Amino acid sequence: MVLRRLIARRFGEATAGQVSDAVEELSGNEGIDKVTDALFECGTGDEFIERVRTV
Repeated sequence: MVLRRLIARRFGEATAGQVSDAVEELSGNEGIDKVTDALFECGTGDEFIERVRTV
């Protein structure tokens, strides 16, 4: 829930909604780390969505 809120703050509700299922399915620290890294490293919502879909 916290991660989704951060995504919405950074890239907007539309982006958060598009990746919410993928984020909710994260079950390990490695996946969470990758999404968190992408949150800070990506410059656009589209770039973030692409990165999250490959996690």
